[in-house]
Formats: sequence, structure tokens, C-alpha cells
Amino acid sequence: EKNLFAIDTIFFFFFNAFLIPKGAQPIRPEDITDAPTEIVTLVRGGVVHRFRDIFKCLRDRLSIGLAFLGLENQTHFDKDMPMRIMAYDALSYCRQFETLKPGEKVLPVVTFVLYFGYDKCWDGPRSLSECFEVPEQLKPFFCDYSIHVIELAWLTDEEIDRLTGDLKTLARCLRSFREHNFEDDFDDTIEHPDAVLRLLEKITGESSFKKMRQTYSEKENLRMCEIFEAMRNNYKMIGKEEGLREGKEEGLKKGLKKGKEEGLREGKKEGKEEGLKKGLKKGKEEGLREGKKEG
Repeated sequence: EKNLFAIDTIFFFFFNAFLIPKGAQPIRPEDITDAPTEIVTLVRGGVVHRFRDIFKCLRDRLSIGLAFLGLENQTHFDKDMPMRIMAYDALSYCRQFETLKPGEKVLPVVTFVLYFGYDKCWDGPRSLSECFEVPEQLKPFFCDYSIHVIELAWLTDEEIDRLTGDLKTLARCLRSFREHNFEDDFDDTIEHPDAVLRLLEKITGESSFKKMRQTYSEKENLRMCEIFEAMRNNYKMIGKEEGLREGKEEGLKKGLKKGKEEGLREGKKEGKEEGLKKGLKKGKEEGLREGKKEG
């Protein structure tokens, strides 16, 4: 996740789509510089140590800092996410105050949560007040803290159209997973095949992406339709193997049932014949004894 979105072009594509209003001047790759993702600061005499996923500084055309932009990646929802983001942002401000030089200003911090889940929507809290119960009488004084969650698999067509490059490909791919539809042979060209395939492998847990990465990671102009075709073939093979296995199991069950029925019938038949023989023998012996006795 970090490998793909740490790429400046992917990062600024994301923030242009979700941060910059439509029609406004977009962010350029040269407007973004890396900022330390490791936060080490003193709080009440103790050392607090945290790591952010991705953290970059947004600068203007004169290279003057405007804001810090953070991105946290989530494959599953986290019930404590608002508290985590609030802590990250607060520590980022603390570090700025600690290192502030004369003439410098504190920059605002904006953090997005990028959610890759496709089985269900983000089901976690989106604000601090959703993490616990706030007494009614305290609500007017309670300072809430909201987070911005982007659910890639649930973007509308209009939102996806605002995306570009591998970010757009990823969003369309996750929507295909959500809808279980792999017939959309879109011709999006993947610019960073290895990073995209690694991310899809991480998100879906599909081992087929590992095989694809070994085959396609160095290929130029790799298109998503080629990936979908490989996936369809892989699913067909898996389906065939499962069908064969289930067919064998079903055949074994039917064979056992039929064998038991035939065995029961033959057993009853043999039992009757054996019982008849024993009955005749026993009747003959008893008749012989009674005959001797009467004689």
C-alpha cells in the first residue's frame, strides 16, 4: 500500500481528485516533497513514537510550505481510527512547534483514510463522538474530531472519472471485485505493474496475483484487461478442480450408499438361505429323535 501511494504522481493524483475543487488549480508533482513519517516527540516528559503511512508537504509555486498531507491505508475498518488520526495530527503539530524557527509558521495537517475493502463499506466510526458515548449535557462543549474516509470500491462513475492513471485502474478493479464482475475488459494501461499487483495481492489475498506479478511485473504497457483475462482463466481452473473434487466426493458417497444397499440385500438373501438350511437340519434332527423315542 505504501509502495504505490508513496509515488509522487499517484499521491498527487489522489489529492487532486479528493482535495482540490473541480476547476481549481491542480497540485503538480513538483509541489509535493516527502516529510518524515516517523514521529518522535516529548509529551509530559515521556517519549511518544509513532509512524504514519504516508506524509508529504504541499508547497506553493515559490516552494513555500502550505500544508502537510497525510494518507493512512486501511484494508479493514478500525473502530479506533478517529483516535488514531487525531493522535497522528496532534503529534505532527507538536513536532512543528518543537522545531519551529523564527519567521516560520505552523502548517495545517490534513489526513485522509484510504479504505481498500470491497466486501462491505467502511463500518467503523468516522468521528470521535462515535467511538464512545458522550453525555447529553456535555455535547455542547465536546470538541468532536472527524476523519475523511475514501472508499475506493464504492466510488461513483463521476468520482472515478476524476481519477487518472493507476489510481483509476485500482478503483475500477476494486469495484469489479465488489460486484464479482470480471467481464469489463477495460484497456487501462498500468504504469507501475509490480506495485499495483502487489497491492491487489495484499488487498484480495488472491495467490493468482503473485503469479501474475512474476509474469507481468516487467512488462511494458500492461493493460488491466490482460490481468482480468488471467484471473478468469485462473478461476476457471479453480472451478474445474473444485468441481472434479466435489464430483469424486459425491460419487464416493453414492457408491457407498449403493454398496451398502446391495450388501444389505445380499446379506438378507444369504441369511434367509442359511437360516433355511439350519432350520431343515435342526428339524430333521428333532424329527429323528422324536421318531426314535416313539419307536
